[in-house]
Amino acid sequence: MKVGLIGCGEISQIHMAILKKLKNVEVVAVSDIVLERAKKFANSWGVNKYFIDYMGLLELEELDFVDICTPVWTHASIAIDTAKSGHNVLLEKPMALSSKDCEKMIETSKKHNVSLCVNHHNLFYPSIKKAKSLVDSGYFDLQSFEVSFYKNLYVKKLPAWAYKPEYGGLLWEVGTHPTYLTHHFLPNIKTVYAVGKKSGPVYDGFSVLLSSSNGSFGIMKLCFTSNYREEYMCQITSQNGNAAKIFISLDSFLDQSKLINKAPLKFLTEEKDHLVSWTKATIRSLYHRSRYYDFINSKYLLMKSYVESLQNKSPPPVSSEEGKDTIVLLECIKESLETGKAVPFK
Repeated sequence: MKVGLIGCGEISQIHMAILKKLKNVEVVAVSDIVLERAKKFANSWGVNKYFIDYMGLLELEELDFVDICTPVWTHASIAIDTAKSGHNVLLEKPMALSSKDCEKMIETSKKHNVSLCVNHHNLFYPSIKKAKSLVDSGYFDLQSFEVSFYKNLYVKKLPAWAYKPEYGGLLWEVGTHPTYLTHHFLPNIKTVYAVGKKSGPVYDGFSVLLSSSNGSFGIMKLCFTSNYREEYMCQITSQNGNAAKIFISLDSFLDQSKLINKAPLKFLTEEKDHLVSWTKATIRSLYHRSRYYDFINSKYLLMKSYVESLQNKSPPPVSSEEGKDTIVLLECIKESLETGKAVPFK
């Protein structure tokens, strides 16, 4: 399977490492708006062809799909051009800056009969897949889904455009992950209400309450300026009071309904914050490399599934419609933050 890669920045290094591991997959060309960067990237990975204009890459007829690893504001135009050229698309998150752009991308991909997959790789953590299977099986008659993300993104800097509102800010660049996770567990969202703050030009701390048409609800708590702790955690709670926590950054699943009567783990079950934080910090310090492996592995599983979907001519593991729904939810959160009112999920 022949692949072209557009965008030779930091995330593309991870994509290339994964593509190299996939069987019967070969990256035959790369492109970047900085020619020297494209040349250096191609040479370092043993790729023979490199372009400064991605349209040159799209002229290669042998490509089975194109992996787009560029900033979000370029996604719509590049994905649409790729679809028009007849090539399938693997697209880094978030799908686009607006749901209108997503609609154009979906329309074009359907018109030209190409597969468009959005890289929502957090869905492929084994702990997340286990939690979703419990919900889908009926073991957890879902009452609520909660996700919390705490990190100081002003200490560990992201690219400059991630802090600019015209490019979606931290809400789009980082908030995409907990947003698509929430929609994954709560597909029937009805209303969205958000409150938050800005310490600069973009929202960097907010909470979101979501209601659904079937009576379940969701809670999102995100803080990108946290000096207290780092956390990326989900919790599912059932109608009968059972609960399970998923520590995503550790890919750890804790079924609290099974631990409630076990004294050594009682503090965890009762959500003693200091013990949970201490445990996670210890594991992080001991298994830092393992954490990075889990992150890479989730991307590997998604990309492997996408390659298999193309080979089997089956739907992609993350559809373009799922990508669009995530952008719609981000737009609702943004509107609620700015108006102070509950917003219907459109």
